[in-house]
Amino acid sequence: MPDRDWWKDPVIAVAAASIFMLVAAYAVGVVLWQYTKIHEVYSTYQHNADEDRRDAAEKAAQACKDREVATLSSCIADEIEAHWRQQATNQDLQAQQDMANWALWMFITSSVTVFVTAIGVYFVWRTLEETRAAVSVATDGNKAAQLAAELTLKSVEIAEHAERAWVFAGASMQYNPSDSGPVYAVSVLVRGANCGKTPGIVGNLCVVISDTAPEGDVAVYDGAFITHVDSVLASGADNILYEFVTAPEAKFCYGYIEYRDVLRKPHTSRFCVAFIRNRGKTIAVSCGPPAYNDWD
Repeated sequence: MPDRDWWKDPVIAVAAASIFMLVAAYAVGVVLWQYTKIHEVYSTYQHNADEDRRDAAEKAAQACKDREVATLSSCIADEIEAHWRQQATNQDLQAQQDMANWALWMFITSSVTVFVTAIGVYFVWRTLEETRAAVSVATDGNKAAQLAAELTLKSVEIAEHAERAWVFAGASMQYNPSDSGPVYAVSVLVRGANCGKTPGIVGNLCVVISDTAPEGDVAVYDGAFITHVDSVLASGADNILYEFVTAPEAKFCYGYIEYRDVLRKPHTSRFCVAFIRNRGKTIAVSCGPPAYNDWD
């Protein structure tokens, strides 16, 4: 989150309160001034009306006192008309002056409104800035939580790999002496070795014994012998899973074993070996494409 909430800043709070009080005082002052002005104008109008009547009567009497009766009424009418024309001119001048005063007050009011609007825009801008900062912090928090979850899953995966069973298969050739003389029975022993820290349960075993080496990028086991071993290999165990008696001697042996770890997750371990005679002994050497030696 940001270091502080700007709306809780004492300086900004005092400034906002001061501006609000000034605007409120200005509004109240304008209302009171308008009220006073209206009553003042009304009183002035009443007073001026009385003065005008008296002034018009005095001027008419002064101007027409020596006139004949026949021309007296027209004289009085002319004087009254001249008086009202003068009054109309004076009222027009007063109206123009009032309009100028009102224009000044409207300018002042508009200026105050613009000032208050600018302050409001500033606070809205600050609010948007703080909201954007909060969203950015929340986004960073979500990313951190996601990273922590990924690290946790990775740690679990690493721990699982470190503790699970790792079973690898292989084959060897064995010569069994015969009771009838120098003839030997040849056996191919398929072995399973658990290099992991927990037991593994071997299920299916697939074996192909052939005179030709396997080829291709995909493992194919045509004519394979498949059986279910159902053997438990403890950690560090190296056991014979199955024995094949062959005649004559085999040249290649390849296949795979399927097993489960203690979490019951399935795995497959493939193997491919070639039997080579060397100085009167037969040794098994890993061979074949990667697809035939893959494991998970």
